[in-house]
Amino acid sequence: MIDLNDPEALKADAMRARQLGFQGKLCIHPNQVEICNMLFSPTKEEIEYARKVVKAFNSAKAEGVAVIQLDGKFIEHPVVELSKRILKLTDGDIQ
Repeated sequence: MIDLNDPEALKADAMRARQLGFQGKLCIHPNQVEICNMLFSPTKEEIEYARKVVKAFNSAKAEGVAVIQLDGKFIEHPVVELSKRILKLTDGDIQ
């Protein structure tokens, strides 16, 4: 049973879903939309990291390199595409 008057339960459920890798949640009532949008939107840190990934990858690509390391992490096309998607969702500036 879903209690539409329990936003804390919705937040907990949505946070658990995001931690499991889900990118959104089905809302059955309008009062759930704002909470879910807030919890599934990229964080400031995720946006900044996405910008850093795209910038570093574009620089490497200009030099003919298709895989890079950034902050000790292996970065290749799927990570770059995710970063571009994050930027497109948040500000449209992919550069």
